[in-house]
Formats: sequence, C-alpha cells, structure tokens
Amino acid sequence: MKKPRFLFDTCSYVLQFKDPRYAALVDQLLLKGQFVLSSVVAMELYAGARDEGMKRALDRLSLQLGRIGCLVVPDHADYQKAGLLIRNYSHRKGALKVSPHFRDILILFNALRAEAAIVTENLRDFLRWRSELKRTFHRQISVVSAQELL
Repeated sequence: MKKPRFLFDTCSYVLQFKDPRYAALVDQLLLKGQFVLSSVVAMELYAGARDEGMKRALDRLSLQLGRIGCLVVPDHADYQKAGLLIRNYSHRKGALKVSPHFRDILILFNALRAEAAIVTENLRDFLRWRSELKRTFHRQISVVSAQELL
C-alpha cells in the first residue's frame, strides 16, 4: 500500500516557525518521504523569506525534494483546468477576481498530480475549490488542517 503524501499550503508550512510541534511534523513527513512541495508554495515562501538564511534553507529544501521526486510544478494543462474551474464557478456563483484564487487552485492541481492531501489552514477556500473540482472534473482530493495531523 502506498504511503499517504501531504502537500502543505503556505499558511500551514509557516506554522513550523511558530510552533515546534509543526516543525516536528514537517521533519517527520520529510524523513518518511511523505512531504510534497508545490513550486507555487515555494514561490510564496521565497517571496516572504526575511533573510538570506531562510532563502538558503528554501534552496536546500527545493533541491532535496526535487532530487527525490517530491517537488511538483504546474504545467500548461493545470493552468487550463484552473481557468475552467474559475469559469464554471463564476457562471454558477457570479464573477470573482481571479488573483486571490489562482495560486490556491494551482496548488490544488499540484496536490492532485502528486496524489497528496492538501494541508491548509485556509480550509474554507480549499474546500470550495475541492467541491468545484469534483463538480467539474469528477476528481476527489483530501483537504485537512495541520492540526488534524498532530
């Protein structure tokens, strides 16, 4: 049986810098090969890196995960499907701004590609897009909070 994999959204990944329980969780998942990094999340983490040490840590993490096949990058089809998801949702619920949502949706498709559960503290938005994923593409994905994994 395949080990479950977990793709942390940015808001859940940064919890490890505030609480040692989350740092231990990330370390445990990394050691077991169950941690997957989305390049979208990596972009957000680099943008928020406060110093050169944090940037170097992200460099090492990205390199390590890339070597073992635990780094996932959106491709053109993911962008197409993301656009369709937003289009279909907008047709049913009314127009919405794309910019606050497109990164979450790309993360959703990265998790789907990696066969990983999404770990997020932004449950409301990810549950919305999970529901739309099921409605539009008849695909399922797990969404959990980091606290549920402790």
